[in-house]
Amino acid sequence: MAAINSTSTKRQHKTISVDMELLGILEDYPDIKEKLENQPDADLATLLQEKLAGTGDSIQVTVNGPKAHIVWAVNPAPVQAEQLNRQALQLAQKKEYMEAVDLWKKVLDIYSNDPDVYYNLALVYHEMKMFHQSLDCCIRTIAICPVYYRAFNLLGSIYSKMRRFDKAEEYIKTSLRFSVNNLQALVNLGAVFSILKKYSDAVKAFEKAISINPKEARAYLGLGKVYMISNDYENARRCYTAVLKLDTSGKLGQLAQSAIQMIDQQNLPEKDNTKKNETDMDQNVNIKGYEYFLKNDLKNAVQEYQYHLQQYPNDSEAWASLANCQIRAGQSKEAIESIQKAISIVPKGGYYKQAAIILDACGLVNEAGGAAQKAHELGKTDSITKTLIAKNLVKSGKLEEAMRYLQEAIQLNSSNITARFQFAQLLKKLGHLEASKQQFEEILWCKNDSPLKELAQKEIKGFA
Repeated sequence: MAAINSTSTKRQHKTISVDMELLGILEDYPDIKEKLENQPDADLATLLQEKLAGTGDSIQVTVNGPKAHIVWAVNPAPVQAEQLNRQALQLAQKKEYMEAVDLWKKVLDIYSNDPDVYYNLALVYHEMKMFHQSLDCCIRTIAICPVYYRAFNLLGSIYSKMRRFDKAEEYIKTSLRFSVNNLQALVNLGAVFSILKKYSDAVKAFEKAISINPKEARAYLGLGKVYMISNDYENARRCYTAVLKLDTSGKLGQLAQSAIQMIDQQNLPEKDNTKKNETDMDQNVNIKGYEYFLKNDLKNAVQEYQYHLQQYPNDSEAWASLANCQIRAGQSKEAIESIQKAISIVPKGGYYKQAAIILDACGLVNEAGGAAQKAHELGKTDSITKTLIAKNLVKSGKLEEAMRYLQEAIQLNSSNITARFQFAQLLKKLGHLEASKQQFEEILWCKNDSPLKELAQKEIKGFA
């Protein structure tokens, strides 16, 4: 697991190098600006050394033109600590997180001034959804090394998950102070700006990310959402088209394809020059509901779709969209009724799959399995559909058949945490304990967020 842009030179020092813009320094550190203005003998390099030394063993600051180059260094850890650290990294790479944590704690008992150790702990805790522990390790990292920009970016991610977007913005900006072209930080910052409705700032962040890497699909998707919310459908479509080209068969591509369809429907030609036909009016209402949905304003999204359906009750797509908003808003009964209405108008596989997801969310496993089976028969052979079929088969006692569907689901999408969790449970039930433990450990390594990670961790402890 790589931790940071650091190097070791003949085991003498571990160094971390960053470059800072002078204008940014004066904006971010008003105390330094004040000293430079009021103390004639004040030296910027010296002030930065004092500010950013942390508990390192040395720090060098070179001011050259519009930038300051900073090299922070710490003496190497004892040999025993380095050996334990390497073992912990190997365990983390194998997703044996708790064992890695135990070793890193032993490292810190021997030598507690290596920022990489705390940062690696923060990453592992983050993967295990132990956000408070991850946050604490990030704070300890930057206390040792105040220029450790990846720790600031991770803090931004943690605060985003905690819905503390003001703090997320603050820490991601700090990360970019030390690494102005950090792609991940720019995408994260754009997403936070979008949530905070700072749309012009979001556009700048996403556009800068794209200028650094024109193949960054996440930046195009975020930019498309901002344009969509701003009713700039032409630029939104341009961004979504780029996402579709970059991630044709992936999740991002699917989201982009859905958005493009909405935009294309919005721009259908009129039948005459003075009055829109019913299809145009129909799609205008749809796009408004979709805009509210993007803003997570589910109340208004539901109202828009309901108003539209009063006029056009045979619009199956609107019924499906309404069901999606209703289930997210906690209106379970209404969501089931809406998706059933969509199916009654157009009985296609996509609607049956959506019905299966909604029914499963409502705890109706048998009904969800039946809908998923119908979706499968109509061509929806994706990972989610197979998982929902398997869930019902397990409940019905058809374990071998369920096993086959779950294996296929995981092969189609290795990050399907629900499929992995059910597969691990099924293996455990059948007595395959080592294989079951391995599947639970795989869940902890998945990048997707899920409450099942905590349950998987408890299951792993049960094997001890």
